[in-house]
Amino acid sequence: MNDYHYSIKFDHAFSDTNRVSYYMSRQNQDSGAITNFDGPIGNGLGSSSQRPENYRVNHDLVLKPTFLIHSMFSFTRQQQAWDNPNQKGFGSKIGLPGLSGLSDAFPRVNFLGADALSNWGVQDGKVSNGTQFNWTYHLTQGMTYLRGKHEFKFGWDYRNLRTFSDPLDLAGTNGQYFFNRAQTALPTALTTTGHAFASFLLGATDQANLTVTPPTLLLGIRYGYTAGYINDNWKVTSRLTLNLGMRYEVPVGWHEKDGNYSHVDLKTPNAAAGGLPGALLFAGYGAGRANVKRFYPTDFSNIGPRLGFAYRISNKTVLRGGWGMYYQTLGNGGCGCRLGYGSGFITYQSNGIDQALNWDGGVPRPSNFVDPPSLLPTQGLFTDVDHMSETFGKAPRVREWSINLQHEVNNFLIDLAYVGNRGTRLNSTVDINQLPASRLLLGSLLTRRIDDPAVVAAGFTKPYADFPNNRTLAQALRPYPQYLGVLSRNSSHGKTWYDAFQAKLERRFGDWQLLSSYTFSKGLAANHYRQIFSQHFNVGAQDSYNLDDMKSYLPFDQPHILNVLSSYELPVGKGKRFMNVDSKIANFLVGGWNIAAALQYRSGVLFQVATPGNPLGNGVLFSRLTKANQINSTVRTGIDHSTLDPGNSSVRFFNSGASAPFASAAQYTLGSAALYHSAFRQPMVREENLSISKKFKWEINDTRSIDFIYRADMFNLFNRTNFGVNGAIGNAAFGAATGPQSGPRIITMGLRLDF
Repeated sequence: MNDYHYSIKFDHAFSDTNRVSYYMSRQNQDSGAITNFDGPIGNGLGSSSQRPENYRVNHDLVLKPTFLIHSMFSFTRQQQAWDNPNQKGFGSKIGLPGLSGLSDAFPRVNFLGADALSNWGVQDGKVSNGTQFNWTYHLTQGMTYLRGKHEFKFGWDYRNLRTFSDPLDLAGTNGQYFFNRAQTALPTALTTTGHAFASFLLGATDQANLTVTPPTLLLGIRYGYTAGYINDNWKVTSRLTLNLGMRYEVPVGWHEKDGNYSHVDLKTPNAAAGGLPGALLFAGYGAGRANVKRFYPTDFSNIGPRLGFAYRISNKTVLRGGWGMYYQTLGNGGCGCRLGYGSGFITYQSNGIDQALNWDGGVPRPSNFVDPPSLLPTQGLFTDVDHMSETFGKAPRVREWSINLQHEVNNFLIDLAYVGNRGTRLNSTVDINQLPASRLLLGSLLTRRIDDPAVVAAGFTKPYADFPNNRTLAQALRPYPQYLGVLSRNSSHGKTWYDAFQAKLERRFGDWQLLSSYTFSKGLAANHYRQIFSQHFNVGAQDSYNLDDMKSYLPFDQPHILNVLSSYELPVGKGKRFMNVDSKIANFLVGGWNIAAALQYRSGVLFQVATPGNPLGNGVLFSRLTKANQINSTVRTGIDHSTLDPGNSSVRFFNSGASAPFASAAQYTLGSAALYHSAFRQPMVREENLSISKKFKWEINDTRSIDFIYRADMFNLFNRTNFGVNGAIGNAAFGAATGPQSGPRIITMGLRLDF
C-alpha cells in the first residue's frame, strides 16, 4: 500500500481584530486486496484508491471585545476508484452466458441462512477503472456575543452534498446468485436437512438477479442541509451555569438532479397487471414523468431544543446534566430507487423449495423485458421494487440525556454518569408486499403454482388475467402480486433504546498517568441497524404487519466494557526521585524509560436467534428472516470460558442436544423467540497490550538534543486464546469451541532517531 499526504496552511492577520486562514490537504492512497482473496474468482477488488481532498477557509472578525463573527467555507472531495484486472473476461470463460465487456467478471455468489459460509465474487461488476466521487460544499457562520452573565451564540449552517460516478455504473451487471439449503433439503424438513453449499454445487439458485445498465448514465445524486441555531450560556451564580439552546434543521434527502430515477406509486393502476394498483413513476419534468424533483415532501418539523446545567457543589465536586433533541442527516436508506430510466433489473426467485434457475444458463431476460432507457410505468414486473413514501424525507430523531458527578481527590478525577437516549423515525426498510401471517394456515398449498389442481380446487384464481401460470399461490395472494418485494425505504419505523452507567477514573499528573473507564449498558432496537445497501435487512422483520415484535437487543450490544490506559515514566535520572545527578552520560543510560499498558475486558458479541434456511422466505410469507423458538430458559451450561477447548467437543458453552435453548420454528409457523438473547453471546474477551520504550537523550544545549528512541510493543501479552463458540441453531457442534477470537501474541521492536 502506498499512502501519501500533503497539507498546506496559511494564516494572515490584517489586524488584531481581522484574521483569515486557509488550509488544504490531499491524500493519495493506493492499496491492493489484503483482507479478501484476489484472482479470477476472488472477492477482492484487486486494487483500490482513495483520493480525499479538503479545502477550508476561515475568517474571524472581532467587531468589538464582546462580539465575534466566525465564518467558514469548505469543500471536500472524496474520490474513490477500484480495478479488477484479474476478473476481466472470466465470467464468459467459465461458460456463464450474457456477459461481455467491462461486466465480464465472475458473478457474486451469496450463501443464505445459517450455514456460516462467506460470500465471494465481485459485487460491483466492474473489471476496470470504476470510480465514485462524493463532493460536499459547506458554508457556516457563527457569532458570539457577551453581555453581562450571558454568552450568546447564534448562526447558520448550509451544506450541499453530491455523489456521482462514471458514465456507466456497472454494479450488479455481472449477476448475483443466492444459494440456500432449501434446494437440497427435504420439502418436509427445510430447517434440518440440506446445505447452501450443496445447492451451490448443483447450481440450484434460491434467487438470482442481474442489472441492465442504461447506455449512458452520469449519476447526479444530491442531498442538502440547512440549519440555524441560538444558544445561551447563562452564568446564573458563581456556582450554577445554564446552557439553553435551540437548533432548527431542514434536511433535503436523496434525489437525482435530472430526475433519472423512479419508484413504485402504490395508487397508480398498472395496465400490465390488470389495472391493479402499483406502477412505476418517473421523476423529472416532461412527457411520461411525474413533474416532480422528489417523490416526498421536505421535512420542516425538525426543532431541536437543548438544555444543560453545571453546578459546583464544592471546589472539587461538580454536578452536570443535560437533555437535547437531535436529528440525523438523511441517507438513502439503501435506495437505488431504480437509478436511470426504468427498472433495468431482472430477478428470479424460488418458491421456497424448487430452484429459481440453474446458474449454468445465467440470468436470462424475460420475453417482456424492456431495456433502459424507458419511461414505461409497467416495467419491473416480478422484481424487487422500491417505494418512497412521505416518510422518506423525514430526519431520524434522537433524544439524549445525561447526568454526571465529577469529584477530584488526591490527583484523581472520579466521574460517574448515567447516559440515555431514545431514537425514533430512524432509517428502516420494510417490505410492504409481504404475505399476511394469517395465510400460513394454507400450509404447503402456498408453494404450489396458481394453476395447480389443488389450488384451483381450493377456490383460488389468478389475481389478473395475465398473471403467469408458473407463479405460486403465495405470489398471487400478495398485496401487489405483480411485484416481488415492495421495499419502503426510510420508512421511519426504526427505534432504539439505550441506557448506560459510565464510570471513569483519571490521573493526569506526575510520572504515572491513568485513564480507566467502565460502561454497563443495555441497547435495544426495533427495525433499525445499518439500513443501507447490503446491510439493509440485517434486522428485516419476520412479520411486516407486526413490527413491534422485532424489538430486541442491538446486534452489537455489549453490557460490560472495561478499558484501562496507563503510562508510567520510571523515576530515574535527572530531575527524578532516583539517580538525580547532573551527568549527561548517566542520564543517557538510565533515564527516559516508560512503561505503558492498554487493557480491555468486554462482553462477547450476540448471536442471532434465527431458524436456519428461513423457511418463511421465498414462496411462503416472503419474510426476510424466520425467528427461532426458545424451548429452554437456561441458555448457558455454566462452564467457565477458560475451559473451552476446540479439541474437546464434549465441553459446551451453551446447552445442546435435548437441552438446547433454541429450536427451529416449525414449517408454516412464526418463530416466537426474541431476535437476540442477552445470554446467547460469545464468551468474554480479555486483551492486554504492553509497551516499553527508552529514550536515549543527548543534550546539545538548553534547547536542542538528539534523541534515539527504542520501543518494544507486545500485543495480547498473555497470549490469551479467547475461544469463540458455535452459535448456529440446529448445528451438531452448537456451543462447542471453534477458534480464537483474538490473534496470537505479537512482539514488535522499533528504533527512531529524532534530531
